[in-house]
Amino acid sequence: MWNGSKLKQAREARGLSLRGLARRAAVSDSTIARIERGQINPTIAMVETLMAACGLSLTLEPRTVPLLVAASGVAGDEWGDWTPLRLVADHAAQHPNDVDLMLRYPPETDCLRARCLMAGVAEKVADDAGQNRPSWCAGVPQLEEPWIPFGTPRMVELNRRNSPAQFTARNIFVGGEAIWRGWSLAVA
Repeated sequence: MWNGSKLKQAREARGLSLRGLARRAAVSDSTIARIERGQINPTIAMVETLMAACGLSLTLEPRTVPLLVAASGVAGDEWGDWTPLRLVADHAAQHPNDVDLMLRYPPETDCLRARCLMAGVAEKVADDAGQNRPSWCAGVPQLEEPWIPFGTPRMVELNRRNSPAQFTARNIFVGGEAIWRGWSLAVA
């Protein structure tokens, strides 16, 4: 979705009123106002027209969006490399508009533990972004036995106390600090 405030910033930086931009672009001022307020989502052609009328060119550059499905190899019997999950959490925090795309596809693994972990991550990321949880999460059952990564008794207890609610609901006890930066620990 286009961020209309960018158009408003460009227009104001060029010293253009709504009517002035409307005349230059041959677009109604009410349409421009609605775009700037985020009430309508313009086409790329419309954005190009409006930016050109502001004396700017529009450049589209693709950027990589980490997909949760790419993390399907985590959560075997060992701790493993959780970098793909951290990448999803970090990107979601910085780009909440990407969350739907990031979480759209279910994990491609037969490992129930991995599916549960990824569903828990997807639910927390969606909750944090204020978005609906992905529909595929509802089809991932809770683990029958609790899963707590190996560690000292103190580490196990910290994992139990620091697990996000979305994990504990799935019988997974992994401290949020394993995936989310800035997760505050409840230290004994």
